[in-house]
Amino acid sequence: MKFVLLSLVTLLCSLAIQSLSTQDASDSGRNFRLRQNHILDGQLRDRSGRYRSSSIDLSGFIANINGNLKFQRNGLFNRTCRNCSINQRLVLSCTCQTANRRWISTTLRTGAFIENENGRFVIRR
Repeated sequence: MKFVLLSLVTLLCSLAIQSLSTQDASDSGRNFRLRQNHILDGQLRDRSGRYRSSSIDLSGFIANINGNLKFQRNGLFNRTCRNCSINQRLVLSCTCQTANRRWISTTLRTGAFIENENGRFVIRR
């Protein structure tokens, strides 16, 4: 019985530590904005609960694929997208160029791959 209880406590502690190490950035941050059409700025909570300023260049992780924003390393979406903005749920909205040079509106939920690691934006691998 003691072994089972000890195992359960160990498991719960490891889950708690894991949940503190990375968090959904939109749930643990505020004041998100997009600078220069591709740099995400915001304030994220660290492990002590204090807000820290953080930035990340989204052009290294997002691509414009025929007018659609997609997660892709070295994507450089900002070369063929304009009028980009980001909301407080970390949804990126842009007008992007298609292969036939039309401009269309598109969005991407960046929270699917951006996390908060102790007050810093990080890309989920």
